[in-house]
Amino acid sequence: IPALINKPEVIIHCAWQDEELYGQTDLQKQLNIKSTKNLMEFAFASPFVNKIIHLSSAQCYGALSENKSEKYFTEEDALHGDDYIYCKEKIEAEGLLCNLFDQSDKSKRVYVLRPAYITGPRRIQTAIKKELPDILRETLPVIPVSSADWALQYVHEDDFVDVVGVLTFTRADEGEQFEILNIAPNDLVYGKDLAKIFKKSVLSIPPIIIRAIFFLVWSLSGGKIQTPPGLWRYLSFPLSVDGGKVSKKYGFDYLFTSREAVETTGGRYENAAKNDNLNSEDNQK
Repeated sequence: IPALINKPEVIIHCAWQDEELYGQTDLQKQLNIKSTKNLMEFAFASPFVNKIIHLSSAQCYGALSENKSEKYFTEEDALHGDDYIYCKEKIEAEGLLCNLFDQSDKSKRVYVLRPAYITGPRRIQTAIKKELPDILRETLPVIPVSSADWALQYVHEDDFVDVVGVLTFTRADEGEQFEILNIAPNDLVYGKDLAKIFKKSVLSIPPIIIRAIFFLVWSLSGGKIQTPPGLWRYLSFPLSVDGGKVSKKYGFDYLFTSREAVETTGGRYENAAKNDNLNSEDNQK
């Protein structure tokens, strides 16, 4: 593998089995947790690696019934997303990384990134996994809203890539050795705003009905339609995170607000997304 032969100084861990594998919990854990453990053990055992950047998720804070949109979670808040397997495994991976760091000589710089929903032309056009924002944009004929307080946060793919770039090229001896960073502009996109952006109507649905619908669809489709246990919460209760730490500590300025991120069809990778689609169509012919 060229990366191993060239002795990488920075490891960026983004690979993940996002979609829940229906009835295959052990396989999913092997793909996510065991693979993460193998990669991180390699990183800590390799003297030429001086930085690790691990992609987690802001969803790990949990969409709880007591959440309020104006209450922003910070990096110091506890994680509560463990009734949704995607978040449960992200939380487990964070814990694994933290334990390996504690057992090490602490000479390596470790970043754990918790981004809001990443969007942008390439993310939308080439994503294999359909996340909640994709379902709202592409699948549902209406925007279901459980309350006027329900909202989502988005980060544009250009901003996320730029954050990773900043952290990659920051000197390894600057700042904390183990650092957690929320990645999200601080504005929110409420349900009524999403309806306007996507040119759809708003349908008021209580959380208990959303939960029942998700359960039935998940069970009847055998997991082919991704409405796994726990996901219903993120369509029922708000989850807001404070993404200002990366700005204060590293001077990073977000190019897009949450609303701009979901409204725009442009970005640095717009042409690449179009080329990916053309190549995909050619391969199908």
